[in-house]
Amino acid sequence: MVSKVVKRFELKYLQVLDEKGNFDSKNAPKMSSPEMLRLYEVMIYASAFDSKALLLQKQGRIGTYIAAKGQEAAQVGAAFALGKNDFIFPTYRESAMLIAAGVPIKTVLQYWGGD
Repeated sequence: MVSKVVKRFELKYLQVLDEKGNFDSKNAPKMSSPEMLRLYEVMIYASAFDSKALLLQKQGRIGTYIAAKGQEAAQVGAAFALGKNDFIFPTYRESAMLIAAGVPIKTVLQYWGGD
């Protein structure tokens, strides 16, 4: 049996905060103030949805719901990086990504309600 390397690649990452939490502005993405404000607004909106959805689950009004508190930035940032033709396949902690991608709240609640 022959063994050979099919492909070699590099994996690069961008680090904006160092190990001590200091901000490195030269690596920061170029975003306007309105873009940053929009990201923040969606994170706050998604956080409010998350709190409400958890209450609905505890009341038995929707199915299993697992809170995503503290994960809003990762989800919203990822959603804003998507193109119009990209797909999202949500799992149990990605409501913020759906909301950031423009999925109506009614549809997100239907998903959690099992519809």
